[in-house]
Amino acid sequence: MEKKEIGTMREKEFKDALQESIEYLSDYICVSKDVIRAIQRHAKRYGIMPGICAWYLDWEDFCSDWCDQCGYTRTQARKLLHGGIGEFQVLPNGNGIIRYTL
Repeated sequence: MEKKEIGTMREKEFKDALQESIEYLSDYICVSKDVIRAIQRHAKRYGIMPGICAWYLDWEDFCSDWCDQCGYTRTQARKLLHGGIGEFQVLPNGNGIIRYTL
């Protein structure tokens, strides 16, 4: 398979994953162009697909899952949220926090 064909396949995968994520998020928020651009930039920055597996309303909702359910301290949860692998992203304009499928 040629390099160009591989790139085209990855591009289609990326677009498909983005569309699925938009559909998922639309159950919770109004998915604006700003949100879509933020997701695209984040995924490209970290070299990941834009597939989303979880949405959190805010920091408290995030903590209810990661602290109350999983046993992390709030400090550990904050490190998890802001860690360098791109697993989580705070969306613009108060649209919540998302977790990417890695």
